[in-house]
Formats: sequence, C-alpha cells, structure tokens
Amino acid sequence: MSASALLQRYARALDDFDFQTVIGLFADDAEYRVQMRANFERNGVLHLVRDSHQSLRLRCATHPANQLPRSRHVLGEVTSAADGQSAQASFSVERDGKPTFVGEYRVRMAPGEPARFKELLAVLDGESCPGQIMVPI
Repeated sequence: MSASALLQRYARALDDFDFQTVIGLFADDAEYRVQMRANFERNGVLHLVRDSHQSLRLRCATHPANQLPRSRHVLGEVTSAADGQSAQASFSVERDGKPTFVGEYRVRMAPGEPARFKELLAVLDGESCPGQIMVPI
C-alpha cells in the first residue's frame, strides 16, 4: 500500500470513528506528533501532542465516539519521496461542519508489510494552538 493510500485510509477511519483501524495503521514503535508550523519551521521541540503507539491507543480508547464531534478530513495531493518511505500532504479537518484544523501531514513509512506509519506528524497552520486535541487529527 502506498503512503497516499495509507493516508486516505487513516482519514477515512478517523471520520468513521474507527479507532481500531487507526491504531492498526501505526507500527508498534511508531510516533504520532502534532506541532504548530511556526515551531516546526524553527526546528523547535515543542509539540502539542507526542504519542507513542501505546499513548495513541490510550488517547483513542478514552474518548468514546458518541462524545466526539463528527469530522470530515480532506486531503490534498500526496507527494511521496523517490524511495517511497516518506510523504507529505496538505489537509483540512471540519468538526461538526466548522473548519477546525488546516495543515500538512508528514509521514515516514515503517519497513515491511503491511504498510504502516513509522511516524505521522501533523503540522498545523495558524497563529494559535487549538484548545484541545482529544483524538488524532
């Protein structure tokens, strides 16, 4: 599976509140991070979220779907590196019909099959940090 297909599956699973699938898309030693663009561009170390696979699993398990706003993820074109091991794509997320997040996914693929994320970084555009990130973006 390509990075593009993996990102599309990730976005669809989030919109369906299918957190079991979301967790399964990450390698056991994967990392999920969220960072503001200004900090990312300065090579800053401050992250809004920095989860290991286990922390990501807990984040998903603690927030039941019936208590979360409906979401819609829209992905831009996915650009993959020549080796196919990393990719990036712009994205936007609406929650309950309101624009909530805009930014860019940057992913590194784990080696081997099935295709899974080694790292997924969501770089958020904007001037202010979102109030709360309960589940993955």
